[in-house]
Amino acid sequence: MSPVDDRLKRGLEGSYAVLRELGRGATSTVYLAEDLKHHRQVAIKVLHPEIAAMLGTDRFRREIEISAHLEHPHILTLIDSGEADGLLYYVMPLVEGESLDDRLERDNRIPVDEAVRIVREVADGLAYAHQRNVIHRDVKPANILLAESHALIADFGIAKALTDTRSGKVTQTGVTVGSPAYMSPEQVAGAEGLDGRTDIYSLGCVLYEMLAGATPSKGNTLAAIFAHRMIEEPPPLSSLVDGIPLEIEQAVQRALAMEPKDRFDTADQFAAALTGTQAPGAVAEKRGTALAGATPGTRPPTLGLTATDEGTAPTRERTSSRFRLGIAVGALAVAVAFVGRAEIARWASAWLGSQGTVTVDGESAVALSSLDLDPRRIAVLYFDDHSRNQDLAYLANGLTEELIAQLNEVRELEVISRNGVKPYRDTGVTVDSIVRALRPGTIVAGSVIRGRDQIRVHVQVIDAATSAHIGGRRLERAESDVLPLLDDLAHEVSFFLRERLGEEIRIRDLKAGTDSPDAWGLVQRAKLVADDGDLLRAGGDAEGAAQFYGRADSLLAEAEAADADWLAPVLERGWNAARLAKLPAGSPESYDRTAIDSGLAHAERALELAPGAPKVLELRGTLNGWIGRSGDGQEENAALDLAFVDLEAALAMDPS
Repeated sequence: MSPVDDRLKRGLEGSYAVLRELGRGATSTVYLAEDLKHHRQVAIKVLHPEIAAMLGTDRFRREIEISAHLEHPHILTLIDSGEADGLLYYVMPLVEGESLDDRLERDNRIPVDEAVRIVREVADGLAYAHQRNVIHRDVKPANILLAESHALIADFGIAKALTDTRSGKVTQTGVTVGSPAYMSPEQVAGAEGLDGRTDIYSLGCVLYEMLAGATPSKGNTLAAIFAHRMIEEPPPLSSLVDGIPLEIEQAVQRALAMEPKDRFDTADQFAAALTGTQAPGAVAEKRGTALAGATPGTRPPTLGLTATDEGTAPTRERTSSRFRLGIAVGALAVAVAFVGRAEIARWASAWLGSQGTVTVDGESAVALSSLDLDPRRIAVLYFDDHSRNQDLAYLANGLTEELIAQLNEVRELEVISRNGVKPYRDTGVTVDSIVRALRPGTIVAGSVIRGRDQIRVHVQVIDAATSAHIGGRRLERAESDVLPLLDDLAHEVSFFLRERLGEEIRIRDLKAGTDSPDAWGLVQRAKLVADDGDLLRAGGDAEGAAQFYGRADSLLAEAEAADADWLAPVLERGWNAARLAKLPAGSPESYDRTAIDSGLAHAERALELAPGAPKVLELRGTLNGWIGRSGDGQEENAALDLAFVDLEAALAMDPS
């Protein structure tokens, strides 16, 4: 039992008996419990400690109190809430059934009639909440419960509370205010004054996914989804699925309009449009007439249409482009604060590239065929996570980085480093743009997806100059067999590189250094969480970053417990401590000495596992260098001398 479980049991003793964990998400864990007063089973949702610390008890109570007043047949009732031994929790009825997310995981698509019924019920609950000035902000399949074939909306209030926190806005795998795949453009942009139309957009995404089997936006993160939405609109449902009634396709497209004013004004209107009826009390709109004249299989001209008394409307290009620019500026302003200007430049160039000629760093884009590209220069692009819930990012990243590391050991190849390709992860930047920036002659790309019983990895090798497909293969393994999957991947890539280069390329097996798939997976997850901390640190949110670094360290400690002889978790804990040491850094003197000492302790433990390992010497040398830069006393000078010794030794053993 985890420390959190123990704390929860102690804190709820006398009121609820915690029985077992039911599920775990990015922000909370759900437990099955018995209500001792009423002798019934309930579900208790407990915010993760770092989320609770970020949120604060007062804000949590304010928002929960608002949602407690919502009583509707399609809204999950809130029974109780509070704080238990420092843990923030709220109590809900135990729903016998499944979430819409579970249903989609099993069936992928849902029949049209059933999907429309579910959405109409959810829209009914949302309309009730919106009339009381309560917005959900996180409408997604995981928050729609199916009980005896009826839909219930869960988690009212929590998303708004998280939105109001400074560090809850932009993360990749930790806290995301709203789920990126379902967030409205204005929510992605961090706009103020959101109204019910942001929930209508999210519900449109849910219906789109139920019918098409995929969300309308590509990407796993805010960055990727932002870029994708700025560049292109989602394909019409009729282009993906046969037999979609026209009124449903038109209603979904209107719900997904970029501009809030071009969506339905109320959730009731959206529900009515799905059956070709009119919402009670709704005023007939002239732009509805324009929708009715749309050709099946094409996107009706809803974006930018504004009905006037004369029945005319500005062109789509004039209004939609203006709004896209406004959203882009807003999103860029938010993202610059959290992610950094270099990353934003890539997103902007990807979007602007679809609008006309782009000049980057003074150099106009040139045809790939005119570049002198060496096929031995390899770029392994970060594998895409195509799982429905984007919960295989740890595997996609781990496979990518292990492959980069092993290819880098092949003397015949020039492999672009992890840091070279990482800035393009999940950004939506096209492969052509990456080739122009990095100049590889050969691209290795891939994706991971969860099948019914297995993990499927698709890898392909591409001629960067011509985009010709050299070869590809689909690999399948159980998720528990992730380590043999590394070896399978190495063999396939070496085979296709031999085809590409006309000579034998030997890549030794991608030995992860551990026989524990649990330990390996925990390290990969920790890296992603630490990356999120880096985003917050870049935006100046030291407190938020520290919470994510703390979470990463906890994951690494679990990995270390799973395999005490493996170097990676100990080494990563050292670098994680180095991140913490740099948090307050405005100058070398402001490095956190406690964190540096913690990192040095991890480095010493790592050297016991791998004496003389260059990566460990790099860590120890870096940390001692920071001590040496902080002053000119005897201790500082000695630390600087040690830093030079370690770093020179590391460089001699591993020039890369």
